[in-house]
Amino acid sequence: MQNIRDKLRQEWQKIIGHSANAVIEKLNPIIRGQANYFRIGVSSETFTKLDKWMFHREYRYAQRTHPTKNWNWCQKKYWGRLDLERQDNWVFGDKQTGKYLLKFSWFKINRHISSQTLALVQ
Repeated sequence: MQNIRDKLRQEWQKIIGHSANAVIEKLNPIIRGQANYFRIGVSSETFTKLDKWMFHREYRYAQRTHPTKNWNWCQKKYWGRLDLERQDNWVFGDKQTGKYLLKFSWFKINRHISSQTLALVQ
């Protein structure tokens, strides 16, 4: 998990001052790739922790981008139910374009059964 955080932290630091669209375009491929790579293991707890960490980074991004605005204003601007297929009202994104940042917990855990184990079960 630390390796994923380090990679994401470096990207967050590179995109300070950029638009929300630039943040989303830069981070979504990393999130998708890491989540797909690690979803074959027991990783749902780790994904939840990463989502909490990402929310903290999103919050810091919003506060740094708009230092004179209050939390309610930032919340209305950046968070909402942007992915209509999900019942999640805390999705970070750009409401004008409809782009949003993926969450690690949205990737389903995919455990593979080896052919030897499958032969024993049958």
